Amino acid sequence: MTKKRVLVIVVFLAVLGVALWYALVGPESKETKDILNGRERLILLDGEEMTGTVIAPGEGNDLWVDVRLNGETLVLLPFGEEHTLEVIQKSGRNKIRMTSESVYMEEADCPGHDCIDTGSITRDNWETRPLGPISCLPHKLVIYATDDIRYLESDGT
Repeated sequence: MTKKRVLVIVVFLAVLGVALWYALVGPESKETKDILNGRERLILLDGEEMTGTVIAPGEGNDLWVDVRLNGETLVLLPFGEEHTLEVIQKSGRNKIRMTSESVYMEEADCPGHDCIDTGSITRDNWETRPLGPISCLPHKLVIYATDDIRYLESDGT
């Protein structure tokens, strides 16, 4: 084989490798590609990715955490369970932390960070919190706590 053919094959394989890398991984993360495609996603960071509305009713729970996006329930989980949720959408990202004692906005890439500064919802303050639910207005994301069974039933549980 001539040196010219070997060089052409090497260049071809290099270009093919770069094209394959770009198609599979690309310069952006998968989340960024999803944002650019306009898909909203909820990732339960301590578990699998969630798709659609997730309602996880447990037995004997008296308080629930309702995470709403654009006014619709994105996830409904029993208060007191430990989870980290990340909501990724075109307008930005939010990370919500649920502990055994509280729920709060851990991170947000919105300007101002009012949603982070409002603090946490706890069993002691969920009804009397002067600031009400945790709201990220730029991302249209709101975190509520509720104990109203009728409210839960209206959401399909």
